Amino acid sequence: MKSYNTLEECIKSKSYDDFIFKQNHLQKSYSYGSLEILKKFQKKHKCNLYEYVDYNLPIRLFFYVYLHNSKNNFEDIFSNIIKVLKFNKEDFIIIQENDICFRIIHKYLYVLSFEALDNFLFKNNLYNITLYKSQFLPCLYNNDVIINEKYNFEDSLLNNIDTLLEFKTDTNILTKTITSQYIQNIELKLFLSLCKFI
Repeated sequence: MKSYNTLEECIKSKSYDDFIFKQNHLQKSYSYGSLEILKKFQKKHKCNLYEYVDYNLPIRLFFYVYLHNSKNNFEDIFSNIIKVLKFNKEDFIIIQENDICFRIIHKYLYVLSFEALDNFLFKNNLYNITLYKSQFLPCLYNNDVIINEKYNFEDSLLNNIDTLLEFKTDTNILTKTITSQYIQNIELKLFLSLCKFI
């Protein structure tokens, strides 16, 4: 594992198979290495690692669920999301980042771009899902996150897509641009219906 003072130096130096992490244990904050080396580093030093996510590359299917207040039940919201998206609940990793924020990551599927994922989730009109770009995300075994099940470290990294299946979003959002200055006429057609009078 090699470390650098800046993220730019780390990005330039890493190979294709390496992952970048931010850590506060070493003097140089930005490190890269293979998954095995990073897992060993975290187990040995028991420090928090923050995964660097490159949103220009394909990423795992993921999203955030925010609870709007303490009365919201995460399990009910998540079950509804799974039902609408037609996925299996067991195929997801759930990382609770704080009291109201849950990061949900699919174990087996990836999308080609962040924008394609955003359009897919928008099309399904789920009000509890949020999607935003954060350059560094807390890792699975950090002290500042809560996990309720045992997951594989490599399954939680958004840019780790080597063994995954591509999820086809096939989302075409139609847009219509109106260039006229005034509202066009509305045609109202009279439809005849049968009425029975008693």
